[in-house]
Amino acid sequence: MKAGEILILNNMEKKRITDIHILKKKIVIYFDDEKIEINPNTFTEFNLYLNKLISKVDIDKLLAFDSYTKDLNYALGLISKYAYTSSKLKKKLIAKKIKDTNIKMIMRYLAEHELLNDFAFAVSYADTLIHRHKGKNFIKEKLHELGISEEDIIKVIQGLDINAISETLIKYIKKLDTQYSKKDIIDKKNKIINNLLRNGYSLSEINKALEKVKLTYINYESAIKRDHQKFKRLYDDNQKIVNALRRKGYSYSKIKGVMEDSL
Repeated sequence: MKAGEILILNNMEKKRITDIHILKKKIVIYFDDEKIEINPNTFTEFNLYLNKLISKVDIDKLLAFDSYTKDLNYALGLISKYAYTSSKLKKKLIAKKIKDTNIKMIMRYLAEHELLNDFAFAVSYADTLIHRHKGKNFIKEKLHELGISEEDIIKVIQGLDINAISETLIKYIKKLDTQYSKKDIIDKKNKIINNLLRNGYSLSEINKALEKVKLTYINYESAIKRDHQKFKRLYDDNQKIVNALRRKGYSYSKIKGVMEDSL
């Protein structure tokens, strides 16, 4: 008998299920010379019962199915708790050391059942970023980092609500106007522009929004002199006065100037 024929016979040889132990989260199947542990879904899918004869080929199929369903349930558990992109989920499954064949089947299953939709995720995430005062450039960068395809990114950016971006930008400028209240005219505007550029807004968007917001400016010289006199009454130590003025947002050069003038 040839080696190939022996292999076929071995694969066709059937084993009898001698015992079945049903535990809380798994089922143990006993044969004469081995045992296997499977999940309840596998047990039902393969219609297993006591004294059933099953070939080695079918046992291998059973174990492959069991491995896949266990890994699929892990993936389903992940996406039920958090929103995942395809790229991020795949990295998570690889980190779990799940077999490549199972990962491919899992990703296909999730896509076919619309449980994983990168475009829908990207749209929702972009909307969240807009309301966190982030511009188009910032949104593009973040979507790239999350592994969203270039095609989906383009569609997301094209579909952004321009009015919503403009409204949130104007609100944010007003907030920054208050935040930089101790800055002089030029310094305040430059700080606002630089802040907005870092948050992904284009210079043209920023300039248009600034035209619609009237920035408030204090009389810087009067304000720092007034605060200097106040802290001078509170502290005998010059360094404490400097620190107090710095906490109020005044630049060191301006503090130095007003302190020298008061000598």
